[in-house]
Amino acid sequence: MKDENYWGATGRITRDLEYSKTKEGKAMVKIGFALHVTDDITYFLNLCGYDKLAEFTRDNFKKGDPIMIRAYVRNRRFEDETSHRITNYTDFVLQRIQLLGTYKNKFKN
Repeated sequence: MKDENYWGATGRITRDLEYSKTKEGKAMVKIGFALHVTDDITYFLNLCGYDKLAEFTRDNFKKGDPIMIRAYVRNRRFEDETSHRITNYTDFVLQRIQLLGTYKNKFKN
């Protein structure tokens, strides 16, 4: 099944968006995301989006906005060239993002 790795959630953007270009020249945006689970538990996740979705997000969202997302999980591994220390990262790559709770809802596929 193609969609088995997709995940959806609602939460808030926790920091200013980081917009940049990859080495290949693709637009990229990084987003801090707070996922409130219970009164005592909040998870802070890193989201990223690419291409037109990155540009759309940069132009329409900001820190503090309530959002709903659909993303897939990507694991990456990085080895430091000097110390040879290995670090594993888990990213949530955006497929859709929607602004919640305002009169100007914006939705991107």
